[in-house]
Amino acid sequence: DIKVLKQGKGEPVDMELPVTDYLKIAFSSDKKQRGMIIKSIHIDMEEKKKAEVLDNENFEEVKKITELKPKDVVVKANDISLANLHKSDLKKAFRDALLDARSRGDPLQLSVIKYGSKDETKIYPIWLPNVEYLKVSYKADKKLRGLIITKIKLDTNKRDQHEKLEKEKAKEVMEYTSLQIGDVVTSVSDQSLQSKSYPEMKSTFHSALKKSQEAGKDVKLMAIKGGKENASPEVVNFSGGELVSVIWCEDKYGRGMVVKDISVDRKKRDLVESESAELAVIANLTELEKNDVVISVNQRSLSAMNTEQIKSAFGQALQDSRVEDEPVDIKVLKQGQGEPVDMELPVTDYLKIAFSSDKKQRGMIIKSIHIDMEEK
Repeated sequence: DIKVLKQGKGEPVDMELPVTDYLKIAFSSDKKQRGMIIKSIHIDMEEKKKAEVLDNENFEEVKKITELKPKDVVVKANDISLANLHKSDLKKAFRDALLDARSRGDPLQLSVIKYGSKDETKIYPIWLPNVEYLKVSYKADKKLRGLIITKIKLDTNKRDQHEKLEKEKAKEVMEYTSLQIGDVVTSVSDQSLQSKSYPEMKSTFHSALKKSQEAGKDVKLMAIKGGKENASPEVVNFSGGELVSVIWCEDKYGRGMVVKDISVDRKKRDLVESESAELAVIANLTELEKNDVVISVNQRSLSAMNTEQIKSAFGQALQDSRVEDEPVDIKVLKQGQGEPVDMELPVTDYLKIAFSSDKKQRGMIIKSIHIDMEEK
């Protein structure tokens, strides 16, 4: 955006200056210190030819993902009217619509007057993918109809990176389910979604997910693959519980819920894998578990002792066993029930056991067991 005194005279005129590699402008400071005076403007024809080749390639790529074209006039974005807005308000309204769509993982829904249309009352609905590799430039329409698209540029490097990440995401998801973006889930655990409201559908899914986790089973879904019309639902198993994150939306045909995005929560997965690895190390060292009650250590009874007395007795047993280079002999009531079981507890610096006195004063109850991986 530039303000210009034409030939250095009169009132300032608002102009727009396109950003290109082939438009070459030479300038210097104005003697009257009003700004910069243009000394020359010319076109670098070689750069222009290169730009035209790139523009043609870009046009073909953009055509694959949206019907929007330069010189189209956008009058609405996500039902937000852009008519009768001046530049700053126009930019804000369009940006707000874009951010709102992005926060929901939706494409941007536009209402457009197509360039060259003889009937400007004919509005076309166009979807604009909400992806970071697609850059749209625009300017205010002088007739205040909305905004005019000036350029649509696809960053192929970013697109390739995006597609690579999407493939990686899909591969990770496949370990837990064959559910994919665009699938329509019509029932969950044999409960049809077709007569339910959208909040009820989501509640049905999360309730089934919770029950399946408690039972250690998969959730049985019926899904129309790709959301195809007149296609029959097929069985899709869903495992992984909360490890698999799904963003849903309501199917416009009332068939159920559409998968808008699906991915594995890597932080949760890594935590679960870390916990599983830790449990494997613990299981390899001892059969002792949380909520077990240890009633004796190295033949010394822990009954009727308080927590401090147990701590002293257990510490002494560990010290004695360390000197003898032998494990600690313990008697255990598994989960505080049944007959005592004889066990051996290895003496290591990395096996960390938290305990307290048992309320029934039978000994010490195990509160937690974990591995200090750095010590290990």
